[in-house]
Amino acid sequence: MAKKKRLGEMLVSAGLLTEAQLRQALAEHKKDGLKLGQYLIRQGIVHESRVMDIVSDQLKVEKYRPDRYPIDVALSNLIPADLSKKYQVAPLSRKGYLVTVAMLDPMDIDALDAVEVHTNLEVQPVICTEQEL
Repeated sequence: MAKKKRLGEMLVSAGLLTEAQLRQALAEHKKDGLKLGQYLIRQGIVHESRVMDIVSDQLKVEKYRPDRYPIDVALSNLIPADLSKKYQVAPLSRKGYLVTVAMLDPMDIDALDAVEVHTNLEVQPVICTEQEL
């Protein structure tokens, strides 16, 4: 099985980030309490849509598209607001025992587990931007 690259490595490989920028961001992002991708986006170093494209391609996770997931008010009670805010997730659809959620970081195992435990459903992540969330 091929080893998955880290986000910083993928951004450098794509020419969106230099090695020097990566080293500096790795040293700084935790001071701000942010994940690396969030830090790079907020500093204006990398555009959010580019980070989302790279993560989506690497993880084979679908990108959020509003036309594919119309707002379903019935899902609003599926995940409580505090849980949704803490883990930055929002329910998009439910089919049987599967709930599809929009999230900023589809690699956040804690978030996926928390939603799974709370809903008692299998969780399928879809990556989205902070604005879409």
